[in-house]
Amino acid sequence: MAASSVQDVPTGLLTCQICLEQFTGPKLLPCLHTFCTGCLEKFVAEQRGTEDALFCPTCQSKFLLPGGVVAGLKANVLVQDIRGAVDVYKLLDTKDAENISCCSCEPREKATHWCLECCEFFCTDCVAAHQRLKPTRGHELLGKDELRERIAAGVAVRTQQGPTCGKHNGEILKFYCKTCREPVCRDCSILKHREHVYDYLPDIVGDIKQTLNKHLSLAEEKIDECTKSKDKLVRKNSERQQALDVAVLKVTADADRVIQEVCEAVKREKAAIIEQINTVRKKNSKQLSAIADHISNTRSRLSTTVEFVSNMIKHGTDFDIVNLQPDVTNNLETILQSTTQQIPDDMRHLKYYPRTKETSRETFLGKVSDFNAKFTTLGTTGRLGPTTLGNHYRGQDHEHLVTLHGGIQHCIVPGTGMYSIEAAGAAAGWGISDSKSARGRGAIVRGLFQLQKGEILKILVGQEGSENKVSCGVGGGGGTFVTKADNTPLIIAGGGGGGRGLRTRMGNSLNDGTVSSSGNRSYGGGNSVGLSGGSEGYGATDDSGYVGNRTGEGHWRDTVYSTLDELTGIEAVPGGGGGGLLTHGGSSTHYGGVGAAHGGEGGKAFLNDGEGGRGTHNNAGGGFGGGGGGFGSGGGGGGGGGYSGGGRGVSGVDGTCGGGGGSFNAGSDVSGEDGANNGPGYVHIVREIM
Repeated sequence: MAASSVQDVPTGLLTCQICLEQFTGPKLLPCLHTFCTGCLEKFVAEQRGTEDALFCPTCQSKFLLPGGVVAGLKANVLVQDIRGAVDVYKLLDTKDAENISCCSCEPREKATHWCLECCEFFCTDCVAAHQRLKPTRGHELLGKDELRERIAAGVAVRTQQGPTCGKHNGEILKFYCKTCREPVCRDCSILKHREHVYDYLPDIVGDIKQTLNKHLSLAEEKIDECTKSKDKLVRKNSERQQALDVAVLKVTADADRVIQEVCEAVKREKAAIIEQINTVRKKNSKQLSAIADHISNTRSRLSTTVEFVSNMIKHGTDFDIVNLQPDVTNNLETILQSTTQQIPDDMRHLKYYPRTKETSRETFLGKVSDFNAKFTTLGTTGRLGPTTLGNHYRGQDHEHLVTLHGGIQHCIVPGTGMYSIEAAGAAAGWGISDSKSARGRGAIVRGLFQLQKGEILKILVGQEGSENKVSCGVGGGGGTFVTKADNTPLIIAGGGGGGRGLRTRMGNSLNDGTVSSSGNRSYGGGNSVGLSGGSEGYGATDDSGYVGNRTGEGHWRDTVYSTLDELTGIEAVPGGGGGGLLTHGGSSTHYGGVGAAHGGEGGKAFLNDGEGGRGTHNNAGGGFGGGGGGFGSGGGGGGGGGYSGGGRGVSGVDGTCGGGGGSFNAGSDVSGEDGANNGPGYVHIVREIM
């Protein structure tokens, strides 16, 4: 060991971290931390209920004690060797180096030589005796000047001869069994390791050092990786804290805006929301802290291992390296194979969303969430769905989570949690004879759903029926659907039924989308009960009802739409039935249906991409989402699409209408309103912060 390297030995390498004194009987743990034998025995005694287990006082790694006792742990001979070299160097480096006393005689004479075998100083007389005695006559003795030169040259200050075998008295451990990974003597190699692979110990030290150096390089790379991960974590945490602070500021600003109206109520809500944010902050901080602790612990273990192995290679003898190699290699391989804690890429920033017109009036402020997404028709109108996402979701929480497939939007759930979903069916068509204010409106339904990260939601946003600029009779509005990837419905909102000459809302709600699962019956005017809507997820196909006339009178007949009206001579032309989740709405024979020869086409089922039914005349098609098509020139209006289709509008006087589509809600804490949406459909999904 060179003098410079002796000076470089860290103080902590020779100090027990329990008693903070130099080691006494140092014992090496599998994690490569070293402690005094006595300190470990006291430490184990103080650990209650662990029996034969030991938790490292430094890194808290858990190990089983060999034989249940501290004595079974391997002695750290590397520390002992380094300490011996350091002690010798310190003696030779003092002003009293020439007055070093002999370790053998009494009274103590000045020492002149150092025995590499005994590791002791001897005077001239004791040196002579040492060389005469048979047990010691072969020992190598060095003068103090020679000893200094040896230290300066980095040569060990004790013999390279290994310890003797504990099983075969006097036999030196000069072989290394590769099979058992331990030093052995000649007798051991013959008696117990005959079939094993072993080699002369000095011959394999070079290979072991080379392997250890490779592991060291990998360990140092992993330390750099941990450092970069820690820096990234700090940066992400700072960004999250800033986002949380912004959310708090927005809550405060919104609270101040409305505080004049309902001062105390707003203050209570403000405090509750900030508390919610702080709860999330604590939860996130705990999560990030756990990741940071894992990274720090991994880095600490790696640093300890690197320091230990570096010192072993730098300061240890051949025997030290060979003897400790199995422990070091096991420790290095375990750490290197461990996975560096990854910083989650899906850690979304919490945001504050002010209350909008659609928000419940039960609260005055908005809410906080890390995912708040509104799905729209993407600017598309009519019976066919959107063909491109465009820039409609740019800058929003779901910007990179949505893809489009045949008009249906597929959204990847960003994280596991409870989500509130509000779905609104679309309103019916309108036109020159059918007022927007009087038309059938879509239902709005809400519920809470437990969703899993990565699962796909299929979202069809219902579109309004088309505008008829020529005559009376319009198509029904499309239903809005949210299902799982396998088409299992979560929440569906029925669309409004199309009218025939509707100019005012006169208490008739049959054309409104309903929160009921069955589609509404159509309204035929007068004493008519109209045609039935679908149920249990099926489209509306009933064609066996009422035929009206221009005077408002009417009658029933068996084949309603197959002939002319017997009283008026006018052909009966119904609208198409609203499509359901599972099946299409009924159509006239003109569009492949049964019954009436002419009339609107039924809306398509969600399972068949949900196109709106075609109108016979004047752009009277139903909206995307299964809205039934209207006749478009004085005939019946189309039924609304939905979970179950709305009934087919019948021929007759002005003021008749197709039925509103039915809804479905598989969530918890459900709510909803019939006919609450007088516009295109939408879906609003918010992740609840619990």
